[in-house]
Amino acid sequence: MKLQPKDETLSSLWKAWVSNQNEAALVQAAELGLTAAKLTLGLRLAQPKKKLQDIGNVVKATTFAKSNISLKKAAYWLEMAAKDGDRNAWFALGEIYRRPQFSGYSAAESDRCFDMAADLGHAQAQFRRGANLWRKREKIEEKVRGLQASYWIWQAHQQGVAEAKELLSKVLENVSNTDVNEWHSLATHAHRVLNHYAEHQLDQEWILMCHRFIIANQFHLSKAEMLLCEVSQLQHEHCIVVDIRHELPKILPRLIQIDTTQQRRSLLSAGKVFAGSEPEQEGNLRQRRYRFDRLSEWLNTTFSENHTAV
Repeated sequence: MKLQPKDETLSSLWKAWVSNQNEAALVQAAELGLTAAKLTLGLRLAQPKKKLQDIGNVVKATTFAKSNISLKKAAYWLEMAAKDGDRNAWFALGEIYRRPQFSGYSAAESDRCFDMAADLGHAQAQFRRGANLWRKREKIEEKVRGLQASYWIWQAHQQGVAEAKELLSKVLENVSNTDVNEWHSLATHAHRVLNHYAEHQLDQEWILMCHRFIIANQFHLSKAEMLLCEVSQLQHEHCIVVDIRHELPKILPRLIQIDTTQQRRSLLSAGKVFAGSEPEQEGNLRQRRYRFDRLSEWLNTTFSENHTAV
């Protein structure tokens, strides 16, 4: 594809900068609208200068903070790049608005810039946003405390931010080992019923309870959580939210990371079944407990190791 005259000029100017560090070419490319040039120029203007000082026989590098004038120029070019949708420009602007020597210092504006960078996928901005939300979780109004923070920290973790892993472990529970909880046996039997034993014509209520067993096993739920959780509302992109305060107000919600493919599959399968059922179909807690006892007994009897049909 043949470049337009302006594109050819920009390409030539950018090449001159990359190859020869020609600052005049960089400035001209920025003035002509090249986003990469705007970003690069803004970053160069924002970086502290280093000057070598000879103290006796020791040569020492001293860092001088950029003047307010330089920071204003940097902010100008970074804002131009940010308007083009450059996430690195938004992040750099966030840093500039936090510098005490910058006359436009504003913590609120800094946070806004970091949030914009996070929205555009900047990994460090995502971690910063998540950490900030986690620190302020007591003051933030949200249905389940820490949910917003966990999302952004998880996003940063997905992009390989090292600090995110440690913080994520404080925000989300991780229960990827499904072989060490009380539901393992019942969940295994429930899987066999749902996937391999079509001849067992189960009532819809029993099918729903089978899925509850499987979800409980995958996420180490308590019996109360297993019976009362709203299965169709459990899943968020990165975690499940187990909240049974509608029945037991003193039980605190739990945020549990979705960490395995099997966990996602179990949520997807259960979600489809519960989406096609009526909310009142499972009945109240007493009725669910009764169904739990009957189904547990039937599964253990039908699929015991000594059962000849297995």
